[in-house]
Amino acid sequence: MLSKFVNSLKDVDLSRIKMPMAVIYDGPKDFPEMYLCRMWEGAGGHPTNTAMQKFSLEEMREDIQAAGFSIRFPRAAGDDPVIVETWIR
Repeated sequence: MLSKFVNSLKDVDLSRIKMPMAVIYDGPKDFPEMYLCRMWEGAGGHPTNTAMQKFSLEEMREDIQAAGFSIRFPRAAGDDPVIVETWIR
């Protein structure tokens, strides 16, 4: 899947996503030096093509919260080890 990168999640139209989830990754294989946030469709349990990159976790969290996401879940035991946390609205 080709990713569509955005500077801020505030610029993303989430109206077509039933249950938007913002998943933060720390240094995934394709972006080892950065934090990556990928939007997920929680209702269907699949990633979208929308992603955002930041150099710090705090910068990532600030943007996610500014976009209206307010509930944070830590990585679950069975999640990929590069997942930091997941945010929902």
